[in-house]
Amino acid sequence: MNTEVYFVRHAHSLFSLEHEETRELSEQGWKDAKRITEILIKENIEHIISSSYVRARQTGRRVIKIHR
Repeated sequence: MNTEVYFVRHAHSLFSLEHEETRELSEQGWKDAKRITEILIKENIEHIISSSYVRARQTGRRVIKIHR
């Protein structure tokens, strides 16, 4: 059995030092997250590990939805 690990950086968000952990994805970020989902849709994703940052969780949720 082979294990494959994919590393995906969170999609684009607007920069703000004051709201580092709570920054959401930008419009471009949602497009990026959709593209990541399209790429990973054919993979058998079993686990997703994300940081607690909002933009990272938003990116990961897109992938989770297609694998349920």
